[in-house]
Amino acid sequence: MPKFLGFNVNYNRTDVVDFLNKIELSKKAITSEKELENFLFKKLSEKFPKIDRQKGLDSSNGMKIDIDLGHGEIGIEIKLAEQLVGSASKRKEAIGQLVQYRKTYETDLILVVGGKKTEELSPLLREVQENTKSVGARYIFLSAK
Repeated sequence: MPKFLGFNVNYNRTDVVDFLNKIELSKKAITSEKELENFLFKKLSEKFPKIDRQKGLDSSNGMKIDIDLGHGEIGIEIKLAEQLVGSASKRKEAIGQLVQYRKTYETDLILVVGGKKTEELSPLLREVQENTKSVGARYIFLSAK
């Protein structure tokens, strides 16, 4: 179990999901995937002390998860709705990443998609949501205000 300042740290996916669902994005946060990652990293680090970004996985293919909580307890991959809606290859790539990340984050993997409220209802994002669930990960859509 990870320790922080001498105390055991054990993250619960439900707590992380609840926290993420309360976050309100600014329009600036969805200007790029990197901007969204920076925004979410800052918010998450205020509540969850053991957090890393762009954490390399144990595989030899050089893959990195966007945000890692608790040194491998919970993985968060971040995508922009606009990119997923606009590109079949981006949708396929996102699901492929989740499949690979499941090897490290067996039960606690979250895909966070940030975008405009109007994008949330896209049939293409519904497809991403269904595929995310089919690989055993959690899907969260965060809309910009």
